Amino acid sequence: MNQIRLIFLSISMFMLHACNCGGGTDIVTQIKESCDDGILNQDEEDIDCGGVCRACPVEETCFDDIQNQGETGVDCGGPCDACPTCVDGIQNQGETAIDCGGPCQACATCNDGLQNGDEEDVDCGGPCQACPTCSDGIQNQDEEDIDCGGPSCAPCPTCEDGLQNGDETGPDCGGDMCVPCPGCDDGILNGDEEDVDCGGSSCTPCATCTDGIQNQGETGLDCGGPCTACPTCSDGVQNQGEEEIDCGGPCAACPTCSDGLQNQGEQDIDCGGPCNQCVYYGAISGTLCTTETYEGIVNGTVSVDVLIDGAQQTFETTTNTQGEFTLDPVPTGTHDVEVRAGNFFNTVENVSVSEGQTTVLGEDPNCTEPPTPVGNIVGNFCSPSEILGIANALVTTQYVNDDGQLATAETYTDTNGDFILEDLPEGIYIVTITKNSFIKQVTNVVVVPGQDNGIVTEACVAPEPPRMRVFTGRYDKVEDVLEFLGYTPEIVVINDPIIAPPFTEEGDWIKNNFNDLSTFQDVDILFFNCRNIVGINNLRFWDSINIFENVEENVMNNLRSFVREGGSIYFSDRSYDIMEMGFPDGVNWVGDDDDAGAAHAANPQVLDATVVADDILATTIRSSLDLEIDLSGTAVAQSLSTNSRALVTSEVTYTNPDTNSTINGQDIPIVLEHTPFPNEEGSGKVIFTSVHNHDGSAEVAGSDMTLLVAAIIYAL
Repeated sequence: MNQIRLIFLSISMFMLHACNCGGGTDIVTQIKESCDDGILNQDEEDIDCGGVCRACPVEETCFDDIQNQGETGVDCGGPCDACPTCVDGIQNQGETAIDCGGPCQACATCNDGLQNGDEEDVDCGGPCQACPTCSDGIQNQDEEDIDCGGPSCAPCPTCEDGLQNGDETGPDCGGDMCVPCPGCDDGILNGDEEDVDCGGSSCTPCATCTDGIQNQGETGLDCGGPCTACPTCSDGVQNQGEEEIDCGGPCAACPTCSDGLQNQGEQDIDCGGPCNQCVYYGAISGTLCTTETYEGIVNGTVSVDVLIDGAQQTFETTTNTQGEFTLDPVPTGTHDVEVRAGNFFNTVENVSVSEGQTTVLGEDPNCTEPPTPVGNIVGNFCSPSEILGIANALVTTQYVNDDGQLATAETYTDTNGDFILEDLPEGIYIVTITKNSFIKQVTNVVVVPGQDNGIVTEACVAPEPPRMRVFTGRYDKVEDVLEFLGYTPEIVVINDPIIAPPFTEEGDWIKNNFNDLSTFQDVDILFFNCRNIVGINNLRFWDSINIFENVEENVMNNLRSFVREGGSIYFSDRSYDIMEMGFPDGVNWVGDDDDAGAAHAANPQVLDATVVADDILATTIRSSLDLEIDLSGTAVAQSLSTNSRALVTSEVTYTNPDTNSTINGQDIPIVLEHTPFPNEEGSGKVIFTSVHNHDGSAEVAGSDMTLLVAAIIYAL
């Protein structure tokens, strides 16, 4: 086309030139005016072309690959479509992508370090990978952990920030990183739980043994497991509505003495054990006759006394006209059979009765031995003054029994001093009455069958006075009680070391009286009154004066020999120091035993004393006594050895000498007995008493103090 156009121009120029040469200027002028006037005139084929004007160009299009017709670019712009640009949103003009590449700037990439294209940030977003965020689940953009920390995100959650964050299921707990949150099923005691997984503000109340629910491994409601054992019918406790231990209520019926069963420790069905005594029966038969003619004795009495269930029952029968008898029934066992006929009496001992069997008495089946005539000896044992009966004295006599053997009958006096020796054969007897050192032997006591005989005719029998020696004291006069009872003891007057110190040869009563055993071997009982020997400047009497070397050892050995040979000693209150050194193994006294007078600790008081040894009781002594101790500093015994025993005890208030504190001692022995030689027959005893005849008078016969001292005297 361009070639054609050039040729056309050459021809036109040639034509113009030829015309110009051939004749005038009007033609040329005309062409110029009409061929560029922008008007379709003359013979133009188109405006200003063709005809007389230059030839009209070939038709221009937007596809002729020529920038023409006002195009701003080849086939674009002007009348054509807009020319491609780098901002037209179209991938054209050799662009490698829309509006970029080729003639445009380089296309944006996801690694060019620029925020371009549709990127939301540098190299991310749009066509690139998503831009990092604090919620993309990826640790990026300098995050310290996934979606947290670094310059852009919130701080990463911790297990100490006090917040429930991250994957925590509670504040600072749960999730993958923190400790598990406290729960009521985590098996851990945590939170405000009262116990593992229970109690507190969140969990159910903890199980208890009183919650009315069977839980926590209980084997029953609130019992078993961690609780007390559940009641059973074999737990040895009366519970769960039982009528008795493990029976009745929900258990089997309780055993009774009428249930037809042998149970509850019964010896047989419904008897024995807790029930009435089991009794089985047999019979006894025989004939009662005279020894001379062996004729049967009519209406003789045959009886057996049997103790059944604590009550004595008598089984009795009488003989017939031939003297025959059958005692049926008789409980099984071994019995003494009593046979009586008028004034005659006999006892057949140790008769054995078997169940369902009849026992026949006597070698001759047709006759038993005739009864032996018997009588009794009765009397009363009292003080010489006949004021007091002497209790618990042994009364004995001897006789020849039916077998021709010498036998002994014995009994004890009652609390009034009365006694009876029963069923003695006719004869003359010697009766011996003994209460420790107090002995009486009565001869020519005649027993008449069927009568109470002998010493009953006298008001009472007094013991022969034992040989008694009394050492006087400042706070006691046992000699007055002895005189009250009718005795006249030997009195040894001792000066009170506080009032008139016995530091002269005449006053050395320890040496004079006990340094030579022979001087008191003939005495039966020694009495030491309260305070006939005291400590001087906290030393024992014989330590504070120079009698002679080893006097204490001599004296103590002699006192012990006196008791070993059968003598007895009475120590009253503050004479306890002599007992402590002579018999140191008998009593543990209050205070230091090596410190003279340390046991003088009792406070003034009225004692509610109890007699704990029945064998010292006299006629009017009660088991409970009101005893007034006037003297502060009465000696107090704290405990006893195995060879000692308490006779009278009381609650005693005393002052502890070590701490100076007041002690309320319980069951303190205020009267005690010590047996230094328990395995030596015929040896004597030692009695100490905190209570004594302090007022020096025994005029009030009924006073507890006087009667108790009297009872102590008869215990020697």
